[in-house]
Amino acid sequence: MTDITRYANVSLKRDTYNKLKDLSAINETPVSKSAMITYLVDKEWTKRLLPQKQGIFSRLFSRSSSEGKSNDN
Repeated sequence: MTDITRYANVSLKRDTYNKLKDLSAINETPVSKSAMITYLVDKEWTKRLLPQKQGIFSRLFSRSSSEGKSNDN
């Protein structure tokens, strides 16, 4: 039985499914359709969302220039 805490199902149009099947087959090493979906989603997520998330984290955890200076002089 499928572990529902780790996996979910998606429905695709037949045309999209056939394109996915072609993409999976032309790889150097043919991969499963689920592996191809994972690859494509991860690629787009990294390209579109990761820079935004890194920008948020860098603003949250970076020190401003005045924080690093001491007022002991």
